[in-house]
Amino acid sequence: MAEITPADPTPDLSALRNEDGDINRAFVDDVTQAITERNAERVLELAGDLHEADLGDLIEALDHEDRPKLIELMGREFDFAALIEVDDTVREEILEELPTETVVEDCGYAVDCKDPNYSFRAFRNGVFAHSTVCKAFIAYAEDH
Repeated sequence: MAEITPADPTPDLSALRNEDGDINRAFVDDVTQAITERNAERVLELAGDLHEADLGDLIEALDHEDRPKLIELMGREFDFAALIEVDDTVREEILEELPTETVVEDCGYAVDCKDPNYSFRAFRNGVFAHSTVCKAFIAYAEDH
């Protein structure tokens, strides 16, 4: 059995992509390990400072079941604008799998965010106009 060494606590963002510009598999594996361990602090260390386009590429590189877990672990630090960067089918699957409370709370936070450009950008790009998100807001409002 191979020995697992702890990951470097300070991520090298240049390790995100290889020389061809593709997502580096080792970086994806580090994120996957943090997701598996439910280590939100490590997930944020690795992915918290990524540009929305890079975060979208990371999401697409993750296994299907790890995508919503990444968003949940990142919590309010997740930039929902990253979902604009992923394939429509991937976005739909993620939003359908996320618990309603996560979508509502995190989207609601983005709407109330201190940075008005954040919520404007997300609305402009259509993330929060997504039908699944609208259904989540309605369902949550009806239950509370």
